[in-house]
Amino acid sequence: MEAENNEARQLLVAMIAQAPLNQWISFPSFARFIYRLNPVFLQRRQRLFPSPHWWLDQEEGRPLQPTQMNDWIRAEGHYLARLLRGPLYWWGISDLALSGDGRLLAFRLTPLAGLLLNGLEYGEQAVEEMQQRGPALDVLETGELLVESRSDAWPLIELIEDFAEVAGVRIDRLCYRLAPKSLAEALGRGQKSGNLLEFLGHIAQDEEKSDSPLQRLLAQLERWIASYGRVRLYTGVSLMEVADNLVMRELSATTSVEEQIVESITPTLMILKRQGAERIVEDLKRRGQSPLLHEEEYHGTK
Repeated sequence: MEAENNEARQLLVAMIAQAPLNQWISFPSFARFIYRLNPVFLQRRQRLFPSPHWWLDQEEGRPLQPTQMNDWIRAEGHYLARLLRGPLYWWGISDLALSGDGRLLAFRLTPLAGLLLNGLEYGEQAVEEMQQRGPALDVLETGELLVESRSDAWPLIELIEDFAEVAGVRIDRLCYRLAPKSLAEALGRGQKSGNLLEFLGHIAQDEEKSDSPLQRLLAQLERWIASYGRVRLYTGVSLMEVADNLVMRELSATTSVEEQIVESITPTLMILKRQGAERIVEDLKRRGQSPLLHEEEYHGTK
């Protein structure tokens, strides 16, 4: 019975995982779908026994016939409802709608279901859902994005707001502007641009014009992402240059220079933490060495 119970749960979870996220589904309709698809999922082995083994059968005093809808509702239908109302609800996978007497009327899968059942991160879920429902997005010639403020567009709005500047409301739609600054800030926070590119690319594929505002924006966005991180500005640091690799090896052996390196430009030229550089200078002076220092007021950065 334990093996059959495990198999039944796995089969039902696999079927439930195919349901769309964030959409209410009638439980009676879903139960009928399971009944038509696989009515004996709970009694593959039990039907071979001469007497009922499930407590559901024992309560009725007779073997229940899973191929009969009324019997199926008492056993398999009850089992399905308990799965949705029990473990899946406790894990946050399903939301429930109950009648006044406690009957399960409907359920919906939460975004957590996409992660736990299908391995989809929330951003990937948003892309997948919006691709299925169709675009709620227009791109102007200026490159600004107009998004309809409707419930099924919220995943798209959340996705765009991670990367774009808010530009108010225009033509009764939310207006956003993608710019290098907002994009760099998003990437710096660890946001993944792949979901945004995938969604915009999916819409662009359906456009008839080969040089539409969206396609131009997408190309510009790809260039910005490709160039991200190529130029870096360091402040509050020191620049250290040594005569040759031999001197560098000596410094590494006698000081903590390796721990203070922010970025190595060449084997003999590197950017150091400001305080770390000051400690290295003091160490060298104590050893009787006199490093050449360029002070800020004369040469900008030490």
